[in-house]
Amino acid sequence: MLRAWRGNRAARLAAARGHVRDLQPAEYRADLVVLLLLQGRPVLGIVIEVQLQIDADQIFVWPVYIAKLRARMRCEVRLLVVAAEERIARWARRSIELGEDSRITPWVLGPSAVPQIIDEHQAREDPELAVLSALAHARNPDSALAVQIAWAAPVASAGLDAERVRLYVDLVLSALPEAARRALIAMDPAKYEYRSDFAKHYIGMGRAEGRAEGRAEGKAEGEVKGRAEGEIQGRAQGPAAPTGVALRAAAVRGQ
Repeated sequence: MLRAWRGNRAARLAAARGHVRDLQPAEYRADLVVLLLLQGRPVLGIVIEVQLQIDADQIFVWPVYIAKLRARMRCEVRLLVVAAEERIARWARRSIELGEDSRITPWVLGPSAVPQIIDEHQAREDPELAVLSALAHARNPDSALAVQIAWAAPVASAGLDAERVRLYVDLVLSALPEAARRALIAMDPAKYEYRSDFAKHYIGMGRAEGRAEGRAEGKAEGEVKGRAEGEIQGRAQGPAAPTGVALRAAAVRGQ
């Protein structure tokens, strides 16, 4: 896609990542923004949206994302839709008519256009591609395969900064169906090659948040029994999360 945009020029671009949510009100938040720089100057902003279902409202919201980012960065902006199913990809490829001769034609990636990244070494070589693979194949009919692909994404993110790790994990978990999401959270990192300090750090945070959440849930119920059950649930959930607080927060939000 980038080659088609500007030919070989794309090879000289550096990428900086951010959120549209940093640029606009809460009601207009994109999933992810990639800003491409040339000699330190923004030349292309890419609004990335993960689409799990056909949503007619999006054709009115997506242009807002583009306009906001374009006004802020003063550069060309394109929309990239990562579709969980081919039928969604076909829908998303339709041009969005804005009136007169003005229209937006999204870039669209469906499952068939994105490789299935399972190998951890391959995932580490290109963390962003691993995340993209997890998003594109999150709704694979083979749920076990979807979980394998999803697992590679946080593994690949181990060497990145904490903010990007949490962002990527949040995106992946939000894209997974509930059963696959729970299966991913329940995976034990000790059984895999992934045993970094990163994992230990986030597992510890997950345990702490699990206990805190258990106490909060118990207090909300206002009964001694509720507090006890919440504490037990918090302890049970905390150690299970392979990437700690990021995984747990995304799982709760996705329910």
